[in-house]
Amino acid sequence: MGQAVEEKKVEYEKEITETQSQQIEMEKTAEDFKNVHKERQHLIQQWEGTIEAMNKRDELIQKAGEALNNGKLEIQGKQEELLEQTRRYEDPRALENLRDQNESLKNQIKELEEELEVIRNTLSKGSSDLNGKRAEKKYLVAELQKKEEKLAMLTQQKEDTMKRMEESQKYMNDLESRSKYVSSLLSSEEAKKKSVEKRLEDLKTQLYHQSQELYKERQKEANLVAEIGGTNSQNKNMLSKISQLDSMVLKQQELLYNIEFQVQQMERRVNRAQGERTEEEKIKLNAQIDKLQKSLEEHEAQFEMIKGEWTKVLSEVRKMKKETDEKELEKARLNEKVHDLTLENNSLEEEMRALTREKEDLLVQHDIQKLQVKRVRDLLRARTDELSGLENRKYQLETLYIEKEQKVKAHKEMLAAEWKAYEDERRRLSLELSNRRVHIDKLKNKYNIMIQRLKPDVEGEEEVSQAQFLIRAIQEREELQRIGDKLDEEIQKLENHDRGLEKTLSLFKSHNINGYERPRYLSQNGAENKCKDLDTLTSKRIQEQYEYEESANRKQKELEMVLIEQKETEIKRDALSTTKVVLEKDISKLLSSLSTQKTLLKSNVKEIKKVPDAEALLQDVALTDNKIKNRNCLLTLSFISESNPVMKSNLDKILKEEGLSMPVLSRPASSLSVLSSKSTKSSVTRSVNSSQRSSTTSSVRRVAANTSIISLQ
Repeated sequence: MGQAVEEKKVEYEKEITETQSQQIEMEKTAEDFKNVHKERQHLIQQWEGTIEAMNKRDELIQKAGEALNNGKLEIQGKQEELLEQTRRYEDPRALENLRDQNESLKNQIKELEEELEVIRNTLSKGSSDLNGKRAEKKYLVAELQKKEEKLAMLTQQKEDTMKRMEESQKYMNDLESRSKYVSSLLSSEEAKKKSVEKRLEDLKTQLYHQSQELYKERQKEANLVAEIGGTNSQNKNMLSKISQLDSMVLKQQELLYNIEFQVQQMERRVNRAQGERTEEEKIKLNAQIDKLQKSLEEHEAQFEMIKGEWTKVLSEVRKMKKETDEKELEKARLNEKVHDLTLENNSLEEEMRALTREKEDLLVQHDIQKLQVKRVRDLLRARTDELSGLENRKYQLETLYIEKEQKVKAHKEMLAAEWKAYEDERRRLSLELSNRRVHIDKLKNKYNIMIQRLKPDVEGEEEVSQAQFLIRAIQEREELQRIGDKLDEEIQKLENHDRGLEKTLSLFKSHNINGYERPRYLSQNGAENKCKDLDTLTSKRIQEQYEYEESANRKQKELEMVLIEQKETEIKRDALSTTKVVLEKDISKLLSSLSTQKTLLKSNVKEIKKVPDAEALLQDVALTDNKIKNRNCLLTLSFISESNPVMKSNLDKILKEEGLSMPVLSRPASSLSVLSSKSTKSSVTRSVNSSQRSSTTSSVRRVAANTSIISLQ
């Protein structure tokens, strides 16, 4: 019995030590569980912090997405504006309108060239008239055997023309150099235009590539939004797992509480009993220990699983953080690209505004040129009307001249036949001698008159200006017109006289027939008296016939001179037609250079306006230009008024009223520059024509207007 009790005590002590060790282990597991619970709470707090940070990041991403969408909308608006502007410039209707405008401008230029050709024809006609008068002068000099003086005069004219040709050649060389300079400027402007167009094409390609990149970035953004949605769903799944783990932890706490309660009961039993236990109790305790051991292993496995999931969640959080950082960097890069695109868009808008301003300036210049073309067309129409009237007058005069010539020939033949019928040799010879003497006296008088008229031109070959030569030619034309009118009157008188002679001849014939048929008982004295009367009448008629033949010969010579003049004018007209082509080319070059010079002048004026005191400089330039124009106008007026004292007195009065004075010409017109000589020539011719048609004041105004236009050109 004693041994059994001791064995029981030993076993009981072993069980006590085992229970104590198990209790210590249980306390350790409880402490470990508490630590795990604390760590889980800390992890949950970290998860909540990460979720809040993710929510904040989501809000920031949404804001950034909204800002990106706004930027995209702005970019789309700018792109639409650019497309509209490019459509405006690439619109086929606008191009067709521009082509139509170009064709209308070409047609207007052709019309202007035709009008210019008509004006040149009028000028060639005037020059042909002038050359005709010169040919008449040469013909008279050849008739008067002045060939040596004529040769000297021709050589002098040749030298003058050679000098003028040299001066004109110099002027043409200057024009060629100017045209080359203008062409170089034009080529540079075209190169600039091509560079701008190339830059626009590059910008278009850049815009296309950037739009492609923007489309790719939008796709990336959509993918990122999808990934963010996936991460949010994963986050929700993890939260659901965490809630499940919380429920499991609560269950484990309940189990631990039950275990603690059971341990306390066991301690109570041990403390209460402190004796031997039955086998059933041992079996129960062992079973409970096994259960607790199993539950501990399960809890450790769950803890390891939770720890692995926690590491996975941490890695995913780090990955999401990296992705968000990358997205922020991409967002910053996209913002920079958007900023660059906006800057480029603004620069393109400024360039488009500059191009529109240039287009408006070109339209204004086009309207000004159209107004100038209209004014020139009106002038040309007036000149064409005058030319058609003069051509009609010429045709009428030619028809009248041919009719009169035919009548004169018929009348001459009739008079010759009648004169042969009533010829008397003695009276004819005496009358012919007397008539020839009279004719010689008339020719002498005429010769003396022509010598007196030609003396100043032959003896003193002083340098005469072209204006004086034109005035003299116009005066000679007026004298010839007067002579032609007198000749027409004489022809009409002779025709009337011829009609009277025809009537008298018919009366003579009737009287002769009656005389032959009368009876012969008439007295011989009456017949003799009648014969004497008839002799006197026939002598008078023969004398009148000789005078008429002389006038007819004179008219024939004048007709031959007119035909010679006509041939010379045709030759000069052909020469002027060849020069006309060259002048038209020069005029086209000058018009192109003038347009480019106008554009350069506008650009220079804009640059001068930027300089301080620009208005004072422009006023000084305008004042000097006006002084030069006024000086040229006064010089041309004084040059014109030298040959017309009445015009000079009227000009002096008008200038005194305006507070001006006529300048004194100290050198001849040939010493002036080429451009001033051209302006004075055109102004002199126009002023002479206007002085023949209107009063002196109107001619002065026209001359001043012409000189101002030429100086502006």
